[in-house]
Amino acid sequence: MKQVQSMLRDYEAFSFFVLTGIMFLPVYFHLPLALMVIFYLFYEQRKSLVDMITAQPVLMIGLIYAMLNALINQNFLGTMVPVGYLILYLLSHIYLKWITPYRYEKLMALVMVGSGAVAVLSLIKYLIYSLQHGYGIFYIFKYSNIQTRAEGTFFNANYYGMFCLFALAVGLYLLKKETKVLRPRLLYLLIGLNLMAIVLTASRIVLPLAIFVFVVFYSVLQPKRLIPLGGVLGLSVILLIAFPNIFPRFTSLVYAFEDRFSIWHVGWEIFMRNPLFGYGPMSYSHLFHLYTDKADIHSHQLYINLLANYGIIGMVLLLYIAKNIICRFFKALWTERTPEAALFVTVVMVILTHGLVDVAILWTQSFYFAIIITIPLIYQKI
Repeated sequence: MKQVQSMLRDYEAFSFFVLTGIMFLPVYFHLPLALMVIFYLFYEQRKSLVDMITAQPVLMIGLIYAMLNALINQNFLGTMVPVGYLILYLLSHIYLKWITPYRYEKLMALVMVGSGAVAVLSLIKYLIYSLQHGYGIFYIFKYSNIQTRAEGTFFNANYYGMFCLFALAVGLYLLKKETKVLRPRLLYLLIGLNLMAIVLTASRIVLPLAIFVFVVFYSVLQPKRLIPLGGVLGLSVILLIAFPNIFPRFTSLVYAFEDRFSIWHVGWEIFMRNPLFGYGPMSYSHLFHLYTDKADIHSHQLYINLLANYGIIGMVLLLYIAKNIICRFFKALWTERTPEAALFVTVVMVILTHGLVDVAILWTQSFYFAIIITIPLIYQKI
């Protein structure tokens, strides 16, 4: 009770725990609530906002570049995206001043509990649909063209699958910590629920990446395990290809890649129209009609999407802005053998690998990604 009273007196602690919790709600609920909490934090930090902005001049140049680029190309929807980036940056700046290792573990425990609740919700929705329509509980394994996929409270199944991968990594991290904020049995249950939810998403990329999460996490902790763990991953991929019938939607894998190739081609053509500067954020949704009748919001490939949005010049600017994260990534990968390094490397590797076939880092996923990868900065402050 005293801890709760103390947290209520600390408006930052209260705000970040509330914000982390409400992000699990459906977007039409969490969006207005999240914006209220965020702007409350901004109001409390109003005297420091200008200093936060001037502290990162290159980032501000990048945001202005993206906004002007979209405006010049009459990509008006894209002009709003840099505003979202600015809000996320300011929120991250406040968060980094507040977060400590103890608070981080508490926050990650909340992420795991929330992920378990969403996984149970996904299972209930799946069972209701499959039983009401007479398909049976194994419906997802019987048909390739299934009519229900677990989305949780996220935008779609692929976005939810990405979050589940984050949750797996966070669960493994908490299991490795000596100070247990959640009991190991509960963590195993929550990890199991997220694995179940990944199966229910029927995502052809998320399922093998679930194995990838375990391989990367434990390989960072003990590099000697890389070869046997890599063998397990390779064997799993072979099984997915050799026996597609036992995995959801894998029998239509060839069609899926044909569909992806056509979308990637459109994204690449948009990039080649203006390879130096791109057309600003959301360029695919702005220009897809020049090449195809199939509407989409992005090119389903992170790297093509970034090139189409920002061009070569924008990508160079982006790499410069992200140079600290890149340096921390390689340091954690090659020299550190801690749970913190394993979590950081795993989450970044999930983004980079998943990005080969989709773009799944948007509103909700970006928030959880941002609060998870701050972990190297936290331990630098000790």
